[in-house]
Amino acid sequence: MVARDYKRNRGRREGFSGWTGLFIGFVAGLSVGLALYLFDPRDPGVPQATVEAANPPGPASASEAAEKKGAYVLQAGSYRKFEDADRVRAQLALQGIESNVQRVAIDSDTWHRVRIGPITDPAELVRVRTRLKEAEVDFLVVRVGD
Repeated sequence: MVARDYKRNRGRREGFSGWTGLFIGFVAGLSVGLALYLFDPRDPGVPQATVEAANPPGPASASEAAEKKGAYVLQAGSYRKFEDADRVRAQLALQGIESNVQRVAIDSDTWHRVRIGPITDPAELVRVRTRLKEAEVDFLVVRVGD
């Protein structure tokens, strides 16, 4: 009698081995990284726009303000409804910060900006910014007259 092998002959598997897949993934990742490095869409000569928000710099930025003398306005928000802007203005008043609501038309929309200032004294600017930060109020610093 002849011994028979009842196991299926699976033959050779087609496709990638684990090492081949790992190598292809490594080369693809390296290629993408190199392309991003060489063709970076950001121009290093142009500074990126920065907006001061929840964590504005502390008193060290007083030297910046002193170097750029002028008038500054702090914007504590911009709202579609006057009532929302007025509520923020009232909250600032409770903190001892005088502000006003400025109505602005942008295209067909009307916005109500809560603004503090103009402030020309660098020490006053630092004091108000510190108070806003302590009160956890988000704000933007806008230089007036540029």
